[in-house]
Parts: sequence; structure tokens; C-alpha cells
Amino acid sequence: APFTEHSVSGDARETMSLALFKNFLLTWIVPVVALWGGANVLREEIQHQTIEYLYLKPLPRTVLVLSKFAGGMILSLALTVMGSVFLAAVLGDGRVGTFVAVGAIAALAYGAFFLALSLWLNRIVMWAFWYLVMWENFLFGLSPSASYLSIKRYTLSLTEALLGGSTEFSAEASLAILAA
Repeated sequence: APFTEHSVSGDARETMSLALFKNFLLTWIVPVVALWGGANVLREEIQHQTIEYLYLKPLPRTVLVLSKFAGGMILSLALTVMGSVFLAAVLGDGRVGTFVAVGAIAALAYGAFFLALSLWLNRIVMWAFWYLVMWENFLFGLSPSASYLSIKRYTLSLTEALLGGSTEFSAEASLAILAA
């Protein structure tokens, strides 16, 4: 029988959408899209040695870095929001606001992390993919201690806190750690 709205119960759809949001969108799509938006914000300027010209502009450095970061994250945030809305709409889940908020916060956290890494490391894309595959996904499941240094842990905790589930960290604590 073809899939219809009435062929799956509401609880099953909510469980399926939450699992897809956590295991697919938050685990793979958001970090990769944020890598694309955050890692190369200043890397090109540093490699082409044009960063000095930007620093000579009569703008504070924080304004310069934040504006380049905002420009790099616009597409990442748009894709994250579209993915969250699409996921909730297809499965008929009414928690689209929570999915969009957590997805946007995760994209900003990953983007800022990859921007910071790009200032110290060459070949940031290679290192960032290593981080995503090995640390965020492989070691995250093997070692509870290693997962404390994972953005994924705090975004999952924030999701559960906002949805009213039992969590290790409160929503405020997760937000504070992600902001740091």
C-alpha cells in the first residue's frame, strides 16, 4: 500500500522525524553545510595574502571577521532551515520551530568552530572532515568522555531539552556551551 498520512500513526511519524532530524540532519547535513560556509571565510584571504589589505580598512577587526562570517553563513543557515522545514512538513511533524532553531544554532556553532580552525590549519576541509567522521561520529559513540568535546552532544541535548525530554544538560547549559 502506498504511504499516506493515515497509514502511519502520529507518534510513529514524530519518532521518525525526530530520528531523521538527529541522525541525519544534525549529524551530517548541518555540519557539512556549515563547514562549507564557515571554513573558507578567511582562509582565501590568508592564502592569497590579501588579509593585510582588509585589516588596513578603517573598520575594527571584529566587525570585519563577523561580517565575513555572517556572509559565509547565510547559505548554510538557509539550507539548514529549508532542510528542517522540509523534514517536518513531509512527515507532518508540528515541531518545525524547534527543528529550525536547533538546526540554526548547530550551524552557527559548527561554522564558528570551523572558522576558528581555519585560522590555524592549512587544508581545513580535510581536517574538518576528519573531525566530523572520526570525532563527532565514531568516537562520539565509543567514548562518553570524548563526546563531552563534541558539538553534536550539546545540540542533541538542546533538542531534547526543548522538546521536553530527559537530558543530561539543561537548554541554558547547552546554549552556553555552544555559544562558547
